[in-house]
Formats: sequence, C-alpha cells, structure tokens
Amino acid sequence: MNDPVDHRRGHGLVSEDPAPATESTAVYGVLDAIGEGAAVPITDIPNLGFDHNHIVSTCLPLLGEKLFVDMAFTKALLPAQFTTRDARAAQEQLTGERVHMGNLNRTLDQTGAGKVGHVSTGPGRPAALRTYAQ
Repeated sequence: MNDPVDHRRGHGLVSEDPAPATESTAVYGVLDAIGEGAAVPITDIPNLGFDHNHIVSTCLPLLGEKLFVDMAFTKALLPAQFTTRDARAAQEQLTGERVHMGNLNRTLDQTGAGKVGHVSTGPGRPAALRTYAQ
C-alpha cells in the first residue's frame, strides 16, 4: 500500500488532557518538499504537550515497519544516493533496535537499491553507495 497518508493508531490519555474524552490520531504523510526549519531530526523532538511525546514514541516503530516496504516513504527519508550505514541509521532511529547489516543488505538488494560505487566514510572498509532507480 503506497497511500500518501496512512492512519496508523488512535491515542488518548484522558489524564493528560484537560478536555474530556479527547482522542489524538497519529497520521503520517510523504511530502515533496517542506519549508526550511519545518522538520526536526527524530533525535531532537522537543518536549511536547499532553501525551504527544508518547504518541511520537509509539509511532516511530510503526514507521520503521514502513521503511523499505513503502518506497515513497523510504525515498523521502533517504537521499538520492546513500550508504548502507545511512539506511541502517534511519532504521535504527525509527525502530530503536540494532539492525543486522547482512539482513539490511539483503533487504536493500530486494527493494532495488542498486550499488553504484563505494565511498570512504572513515576508517575501515569503504561503504557501498546505493541509489534507487528513478
């Protein structure tokens, strides 16, 4: 399913909200472009009101499940050319779990993220540079 908007889960902690029986709904969407400063890195989400930090922390793993499955979402998160390390960092930030590089490489191969070269990102073996066919 590659819908641009996906309703994932409803939330509501009555004790956190002064209004009675308020329900929050988490929705994500893929945008072509956003204004400068309109987004923050996942690791820099500020302290939000009511139960919104809980909503974000609950939804991040759900978005992690979409990575490498919903290609519009995946391409929106990763640059046009990326390394396997970049892909691993994105998945680990969303899921909060360590990613096995061998499994990730197999997943990337299956999704059509072709290797277009290598790039040195520090000590050790150069990282494979990948891109998705347009």
